[in-house]
Amino acid sequence: MRTIVMLFTMVFVIGLANADNAAAAKESKNRKKRSTYQMDTDQDGKISLKEWTASSRVLVRFNNLDRNKNEKLDPDEMSPRFKQRYARLDTDKDQAISLKEWLSEHEAKFKKMDVDNDGYLTQTEKQASRKKQIAQRREKIFVKLDRDKNGKVDKTEWCRERSATFRKLDKNDDKQLTPAELKRQKKLVNVLDTDKNGQLSLDEWNAKRLARFVRKDSNNDNMLDLAEYTAAKETRKKAKKSKKSKSSKP
Repeated sequence: MRTIVMLFTMVFVIGLANADNAAAAKESKNRKKRSTYQMDTDQDGKISLKEWTASSRVLVRFNNLDRNKNEKLDPDEMSPRFKQRYARLDTDKDQAISLKEWLSEHEAKFKKMDVDNDGYLTQTEKQASRKKQIAQRREKIFVKLDRDKNGKVDKTEWCRERSATFRKLDKNDDKQLTPAELKRQKKLVNVLDTDKNGQLSLDEWNAKRLARFVRKDSNNDNMLDLAEYTAAKETRKKAKKSKKSKSSKP
């Protein structure tokens, strides 16, 4: 009897988890539809430049930054993180960003997405632009990883930043990370400590990242080119999507 109750409980919990995954996937899809629907105020199935620049996402962001409500973004209202972006937008060089200057960037983005130059954005154009942005972002990350600029990333380059973090955390420079050195990340010792000595070596620290490298290295030459790097991401994305699709089925 007890075994039957346990099995019933397990089935019930798995069912709840699958339902949650399906609901999350559906909500993500609906969120994208709502974004397009809200911009398309005349409901003609496409977004005009006027609708694009008038969208709450563009104007609300400006109004939130404009704390003194003078219809300009003054230097103290600009985040240091986007200093170069603000300098680019400030076309009249008055050390402030007007609403017109702010909108100019979004107008340029619209025109770039409007492939057929008909003055409207369709859902197909938006999706194509999104895919292009993702591809460009991945290429940018790859170029950053490729320190010697030979068009390929080796294992040392792949682990460079993580190895630098290891050295930074290794306060006593003994080539081992203790729970005390890891502080908030001390639980990683339980996960990564394969030799069970209570601390982490550099090899243990990098093990999971190197495992990802091996999965991406389709031709087993211990090097990743851009095609392997991006293909592996696409494969992982498709696998994740397939898993979600299966979990949503009754």
